[in-house]
Amino acid sequence: MKKSIIFLIILFFPCFLRAADKPVVGINPFIVHGLSPEEGRIIESLIHSYIAVVGEVVINDAKQESKNTGTERLINAGETRLPDFILSGSIAVDHDNHILILEITNTRIGETSLYTSSHRTTGELLLRARTMVETLLAAGNIHSGGPPASIREDGPEPITERNIIGTWRGDTGIEIIRLRQDGKGIAIFSSGAQMNLTYTIENNALKVTQNSPNTERFYYPVPYGVAKQLVAKAEPMRWELLLYQKGTSLKGIKVTTAVRYEDNTVLEFLPGTTREAEWTRATR
Repeated sequence: MKKSIIFLIILFFPCFLRAADKPVVGINPFIVHGLSPEEGRIIESLIHSYIAVVGEVVINDAKQESKNTGTERLINAGETRLPDFILSGSIAVDHDNHILILEITNTRIGETSLYTSSHRTTGELLLRARTMVETLLAAGNIHSGGPPASIREDGPEPITERNIIGTWRGDTGIEIIRLRQDGKGIAIFSSGAQMNLTYTIENNALKVTQNSPNTERFYYPVPYGVAKQLVAKAEPMRWELLLYQKGTSLKGIKVTTAVRYEDNTVLEFLPGTTREAEWTRATR
């Protein structure tokens, strides 16, 4: 029987991109205080995926290595290459502030770079995780052929209702998103399904939430039997996005309920699964 996993592969696919000249980055288990295990896992996994874009990720934890599929560690027979860099991190809640500390050591020269940031919510931390990781990687000089383009990109722009209303394209499985002035909008899926949306602007981030009952067509091309179970179990989809590129790009995260399934049998529901999302303004 063929096992399938949806959504999760979107988050972790960079781990499969391996180039011979990629540095090896050993990652120690993160220390998490004041957050649920699920929140800690989401943050740590998202950071792993960003690092895997520019480096070969090696998880420095025997228990974790026994659980993974081999894509996050060196797999060539007889390979003994040691990590070029070691990453450690901690996530903690202190007086309602979500504090992320990342530390990376260049093992070849013994230099250590430290990055600390504070956020009001877990969602805000996730939304800015990519920029934080890339800043740290640039400081540690971890890149191939120059720093990632997003390091050179300007920071997020101010968001107002006026500069986000209109039509947007992009995001996996969605053809068009239309945002109106009344805090509402619609998303039209590739399957033809239409989802009502509501949105708010908080802390210079656009927060968009599903405002329609679930339907099987929201989860196409998942098999009908699995999609039917998602209709009953899945939490409303939501997005948290920042504005970039002179108001033409919204980038951030999508939070949804993923599922592991075999044929038409659901093996596990995974609420709170986070992946990157990007919407591009449609030509007027």
